Amino acid sequence: PMYNSPRTGQMYFEELYQGHHQRFYNEFGMSKLVFRRLQMELATYGGFTHTRYTTMDEQLAIFLH
Repeated sequence: PMYNSPRTGQMYFEELYQGHHQRFYNEFGMSKLVFRRLQMELATYGGFTHTRYTTMDEQLAIFLH
């Protein structure tokens, strides 16, 4: 089974990020490297930051998913 993770939120993102590159690509439509570069660009030029309860990783993952 491909979609059987009991994790949610940041834990789910970390599972995807640390897992197989193709699964990450299937979920977000980009490689891990491109994801990090996009996050950096948004933080540098768009003021993208963590919120009180949600990391930048999780916010961007929600937007892309």
